[in-house]
Amino acid sequence: MPILSTRRFLTAMLGLALPLAATVPAAHAQSSANFPDKPIVLVVTGAPGASTDLIGRRLARVIQAQTGATVVIDNKAGASGSIGVVAAIRAPADGYTLAIAVPDSVTVYPALKKVRPYSIEKDLTPIAQVAEAHFVFVVNARNPANNMAEFAAALKAKPKAQQFSYGSPGVGTTSRLVTEMLLQRTNGGMVHVPYRSTAPAMVGLVGGEVEIVATSIASAKALTDAGKVKVIGIARETRLPGFESVPTLVESGFPGFVVPVWWGVFTGANVPADVREKLSAMFVKAAESEDFRSQVVALGLEPRTRSSGDFATFLRTDTETWVSAIRKAEIPLED
Repeated sequence: MPILSTRRFLTAMLGLALPLAATVPAAHAQSSANFPDKPIVLVVTGAPGASTDLIGRRLARVIQAQTGATVVIDNKAGASGSIGVVAAIRAPADGYTLAIAVPDSVTVYPALKKVRPYSIEKDLTPIAQVAEAHFVFVVNARNPANNMAEFAAALKAKPKAQQFSYGSPGVGTTSRLVTEMLLQRTNGGMVHVPYRSTAPAMVGLVGGEVEIVATSIASAKALTDAGKVKVIGIARETRLPGFESVPTLVESGFPGFVVPVWWGVFTGANVPADVREKLSAMFVKAAESEDFRSQVVALGLEPRTRSSGDFATFLRTDTETWVSAIRKAEIPLED
């Protein structure tokens, strides 16, 4: 049997390998060209019936109507939404598993850990922002303050032994952090009273257990309509439609105090760029539809879209805002 020289052997092997290698990009191109050709799973990081769940389900319906793609909702709530985020991170990097989430689960939860379980930069790919809201500060309807300037004045005049208290849905929540950000600007102090969720915090406000709660207008609207609480400030650039009589915090003497809460869609890292762009275009188109926008407004939220690249750029600044708030509030990190 003849023995091939090393040069002839390598040449023969390369001749076999090159046609095989040439099929890899072609196969990838064909796969991405047909994307999606199987159901997309949208992991919802909130409980059924919560705003994140309602937004996710409406997105799924609009995308199916616009593209014919099947979008399956998979609720994975718990641990501030981190369970759902981790599910998206651990899924195959093919673009078929995404998560819809808010800052509490994507930014704040890992920042409160001594060892971060994940990060936006290394483990997640932003696909699109689909909605947002701005914090409103709400007090009992009997509170004499009618705006944040008046509340801040009362806070400063209060003896330390008789400090006000504020409620939040929990220790590591954006509601708590935005209130701490306010306190840093007023040089005042309040006692934090954590509740299990927003609903009992609002009950505590109505019952006089706490003086103020930072929440969304969606969570406060029923009680404001009932005359039990009132909005005294909003962390927004301009006044909120429907609440034009309520001044912004900027107007009340807090320059630059604008704090949005976003709803965004993510995949894990390493999803192919062309698939990422297809997903981004798909979710942005759905989020900009009148069907979806009307649902967002009905929930008391605000339509706001950002494509993958714009959302990633925005998140760099937004993440630093929350991480800085945790550091300045001296919140102990957890194991």
